[in-house]
Amino acid sequence: MQETKEIFRFNDAVDFLNYEFESKRIKNSRFSLRAWARQLGYENPSFLSHILKKDRSLKIDVAEKFTANLKLTGDAKKYFELLVLLKNSKTVDEKKIYLDILESLRPRSEKAPQSLHLDAFRVISDWYHTAILELVELSDFKNDLEWIRARLGNEVSGQNISKAIQRLLKLELLEETSRGKLGRVKDNPVLLENFIPSDAIRHFHKQMIEKAKSAIEEQDIKERDIRGSMISVRTKDFSKIQEVIRKAHAEIIKYSCAGNGEELYQFNTQFFRITRKKGTV
Repeated sequence: MQETKEIFRFNDAVDFLNYEFESKRIKNSRFSLRAWARQLGYENPSFLSHILKKDRSLKIDVAEKFTANLKLTGDAKKYFELLVLLKNSKTVDEKKIYLDILESLRPRSEKAPQSLHLDAFRVISDWYHTAILELVELSDFKNDLEWIRARLGNEVSGQNISKAIQRLLKLELLEETSRGKLGRVKDNPVLLENFIPSDAIRHFHKQMIEKAKSAIEEQDIKERDIRGSMISVRTKDFSKIQEVIRKAHAEIIKYSCAGNGEELYQFNTQFFRITRKKGTV
């Protein structure tokens, strides 16, 4: 019987397929992409090559051929197919449903290095998770749902705040003392851009842009700083400008207060192309 527990270590179906392909080649040095393609029913290996290189999306009908070929059954088969559905899903709500089912299928004894990745999607996709992580650093913080709700402008329900806190505790980004106080786990920083799916980052940034738009109308100019400059640049200098922005963020972060902050602020930068790309006009 094919060993299937390795699938639960992955949060990307194609990464698992590449792992399986390498495993087959280790067992049989003569095993090739063409041979695997033929097993799957394809005479030309280019289709399989494009999938493994992620140049072509893996769809559920093709995924079923892989589950049969790899002899995936039961929860392992469901898990693999759910990874495919997750990758092809279009909305945040749809992705969250698949993520919940994926997490429930993973064996409790399986210490998967990717388990944080699945839940971390939620940490970044809804802005109030990150806000709660920073709220606990305020000098007047209270572990009280109504206090948190009020400080977040009454925009988030008590139920969602409670779920967010439980999720952050589960991820060991927050910890609770015996006296019921909440605090950041200092040795578990959130390195968001290193592992969060790009669609989640886009979702978060869209939320922050909407909040910036509201701040223009609702906040006094003494409490906000929103400015922009339109410039012409050479494309080869883009990475240099990114480095300047990165350093600017690092400098601003130095003013972050741990334990004695007064208010939360969001520092956004937007540097994007205004003109249509050269050659497409």
